[in-house]
Amino acid sequence: NQLRTRPEQLLALARAGLHSEDPDARWQLADAVGKWIPDTKVAEALLEHLLDDRDEYVSRRALIALGDRGSIRAEALALRAWTTGHEYQRMAALGALQSINSAVFGRYLALALEDGREYLVTYATKLMPAEGRG
Repeated sequence: NQLRTRPEQLLALARAGLHSEDPDARWQLADAVGKWIPDTKVAEALLEHLLDDRDEYVSRRALIALGDRGSIRAEALALRAWTTGHEYQRMAALGALQSINSAVFGRYLALALEDGREYLVTYATKLMPAEGRG
C-alpha cells in the first residue's frame, strides 16, 4: 500500500521484479502495476511481459489486471488465454472480457458453460447477467 503513493518506486520495483524467482512477488507486482502505475503504455508493457510468465497464476493475474485497466489489448490477450484450454486461464479470460464490456463476452460465456469443468462453469454462472440465470 505504501507503493501506491510512490509510483516511481513501484515502477522500479516492478522492472526489477520481472526477473524474480518468486512467483508470489511477480503476481503481486502484476496487481500493483495494474492498479497504481498511471502511465498506460508503461503499465501495460509490464503487464504483457507478466502475461507471458512461466507461472500460470502470474500470467492469470496479469490478464485480470489488463482487463481491469480497460486495456485496448485485453480482448485479444483474453482470447489468446482462452485458446490455452487451461481452466483458470479461461476464467481470467472471461473476467477480462466482462471487464472491458467485450462484444464477444456472451459467446465465451456460453463456451465456458459448455466446457463443463466445475470451476469454470461456476465462475461463468456468477458472471452471467441476472436475466440469463434462469
